[in-house]
Amino acid sequence: MKMRALVVVAALAISVSGAAVASASTSAASPSLAPISDPLTGALGKLTGGGKTSVMVHGTDAGAARAAASDAGMKVITSWRKVGIVVAHGTASQIQAVRGADGVRYVEGNQKIK
Repeated sequence: MKMRALVVVAALAISVSGAAVASASTSAASPSLAPISDPLTGALGKLTGGGKTSVMVHGTDAGAARAAASDAGMKVITSWRKVGIVVAHGTASQIQAVRGADGVRYVEGNQKIK
């Protein structure tokens, strides 16, 4: 029984490490954008003529989120340092730009809490 368990564990370890290598090579080949919330996706499609909206930029830390928003040309409104989130105001193109910045993990729209 111990040998069978060892074989299963070894097979799992090999498949997991293979998936990690495949994933790493895919992400290295093309830059990835941080995901955005579904409501923000819809809102971005409605922003025209340089219209702006507020978003929450989730970063690896608040400094990374702040730097990404500022570098994208967005106006930083406030931040929640302990959770690594910056609230910023910007255009659709600025919001798309912030998604590709180093240290940005997620971008969500300003929506009502249900």
